[in-house]
Amino acid sequence: MEDVDTSRCTHATGEHQLATLQSLGFEFNEPVLWQTRRFAAYRAEFERLRAQNQVYPCACTRSQMTQNFRTHCCAQGIKEGATIRTWRFRADSQMITWTDKTGHKHTQTVDDFVVKRGALSINEWTYALAVVIDDAYQGITNVVRGEDIRESTARQIALQQALGYPTPQYNHVPILCNAAGEKLSKSEQAPELDALNPVDVLLHAWRFLGGSDFDCTDVARFWKTMKTL
Repeated sequence: MEDVDTSRCTHATGEHQLATLQSLGFEFNEPVLWQTRRFAAYRAEFERLRAQNQVYPCACTRSQMTQNFRTHCCAQGIKEGATIRTWRFRADSQMITWTDKTGHKHTQTVDDFVVKRGALSINEWTYALAVVIDDAYQGITNVVRGEDIRESTARQIALQQALGYPTPQYNHVPILCNAAGEKLSKSEQAPELDALNPVDVLLHAWRFLGGSDFDCTDVARFWKTMKTL
């Protein structure tokens, strides 16, 4: 459960998401891992990166980083007394190449990116660091996620290499957007899935992802069988 952003994610929201998945027939073959219960693991791996000089403190504001990353970069050190806003992974503009499940090769330049916010005493970890550590811990070999996350893949691979983790096989699928091309989400007031009609929901998702059409009665029969296992 990716709830590392405690300012936006609540335990109740996570439980609701899990309940929706279960109502659609999904089951979990292991206990669900919650990121908010994994802070000790994130700190341990962060300290390992820090000991290897692969992370550094940064005092730059977001606007400064947007204006000119290399001018404002604190990789060579920050001024004495400056407020540490983030800790960044030292990627050094390395080129990361990876191949997705379809065989398409991607190459991306990775600049230094944030893995932690605030001073060392603060437990505020980014998704980029947390998901890499969690995937390795759970032995994840295949990751299927939305196309909107594809740009973060190279950064995660850079972290995996630095920590000595294996890299999973990645595949990114299309996301559902509104007429303005914006991803359907809570922030866009998108309605929830209708878990009362799971067959219709799953069939719609299957068609959207390019799956071949088949008789809805087959889907219903399959879903009811899965629910009784």
